[in-house]
Amino acid sequence: MSSAPSPDFLGPVNVIPDPFLSQYYNRWANHEQSAKLSMDLYAKTEKKMEEMQLTSALTWIEVQFMKKAVDEVFRCRMTLKWTYAMAYYLQKGNEKELFEDNQRFGDPLLSPTSAAGTDYSARDLEKAVEDLSELLEQPIDTETIGALRQKVTDKTVNTVTTSLSVADSE
Repeated sequence: MSSAPSPDFLGPVNVIPDPFLSQYYNRWANHEQSAKLSMDLYAKTEKKMEEMQLTSALTWIEVQFMKKAVDEVFRCRMTLKWTYAMAYYLQKGNEKELFEDNQRFGDPLLSPTSAAGTDYSARDLEKAVEDLSELLEQPIDTETIGALRQKVTDKTVNTVTTSLSVADSE
């Protein structure tokens, strides 16, 4: 007698894929990949921090705003990644509908925008993270280091605020 499971035990061969699993998994995987790329961003940022010290009057402590920004990009990507996993596993019902509506997982053209500075969504956090990441990728211009520092610091604070709001909505 064989100990291998029978074909009936294995279930149907032609299983129809769950479109919601695909939607959530794709978003989860995108943030996983982006988080891995954030590791490369750490190395690039460290070089930029050294460049800022050499080409300006900023000290090592004063260029730490760049590292803090990269830390925040990575942390937010992890938050976003697990938000999608959580959304998939929520039981169907009012709680899941509210959660999905708050996170605006649907069509961006049909989703309402957040109120001015009060109700942030995962989509808002994605935008804030992408904006911050783009700022970190900009080349260093010695003439505008002060302006870059202000922009990165402001966007980092905005990203932290958005992230905390998204975490509270979960």
